[in-house]
Amino acid sequence: MDPRASGCLCGGSGQFFALAAARLKDWVRHQLWLKTDLGGGLLREDALQQAQKAGASVGASLQGPPAPPVFLLPLVEWLAALAPVYDDAMLRPAMLAEDIRVRFGIEPNPRELSLLMELFGLWQQTKNGPSGL
Repeated sequence: MDPRASGCLCGGSGQFFALAAARLKDWVRHQLWLKTDLGGGLLREDALQQAQKAGASVGASLQGPPAPPVFLLPLVEWLAALAPVYDDAMLRPAMLAEDIRVRFGIEPNPRELSLLMELFGLWQQTKNGPSGL
């Protein structure tokens, strides 16, 4: 159960970040699932939209989980910008931190780097086969 439901956050900022990170990962996982190529250049998202126009009930599949907290959206931007650069390279947090500093002028904190490494893992799972998502 979400500890914020009781009106207090007993775990402090670490628990708040963990809850926000889980929400972000769910959202990214869904976005990557929607962007899966079904063959012939047809994305799952496009196929679902076509099915919806034809009268099929696919709203929940298209909508997915709620959007991530605004303060974590830069991580999505970093992932989108750096994923093509790294492709299949072995990632290290120090490499990511340096690229974020150079490209965005921001010093990412350790929590952000850890979460970004997890997002890269989700992206790699999608790239190597949708079965992992």
